[in-house]
Amino acid sequence: MPIHLSHSVNPDILPAQIEQISYIEAYGNYVKIHFVGKEVIIKRTTLKAVLCELPTGFFCRIHNRYIVNLNQIQSLHHTQNSGMRLTLKHDSLIQLQVSRSYLAPFRKCYSKFVMYDIPFAKNDPGYCF
Repeated sequence: MPIHLSHSVNPDILPAQIEQISYIEAYGNYVKIHFVGKEVIIKRTTLKAVLCELPTGFFCRIHNRYIVNLNQIQSLHHTQNSGMRLTLKHDSLIQLQVSRSYLAPFRKCYSKFVMYDIPFAKNDPGYCF
């Protein structure tokens, strides 16, 4: 698993890499950007700054520690405490918790994403650009 470290304040993720992001995790004063192929990039920035750089409608903040690529969600599981857990497509062992404070915005964001069925990558069925 290659790891790249960057000290830039602004994330410099290439557009081709954006569709391969699985999820983004806060890591102290850094963020870990997890890609589909198990690659991880560590950058010195905040989740808020990274979220501003990502295309709207495809990424959603689900926790104080996580941003998820909506296209990478395989399944949703309700928890006993009225919360929700996400399982990702390319690594079913990773389950991300949706915190209660982000649950309503996540539901709104995810339902809009599913309702419009926005194709994200050229290899997705139905890609129309």
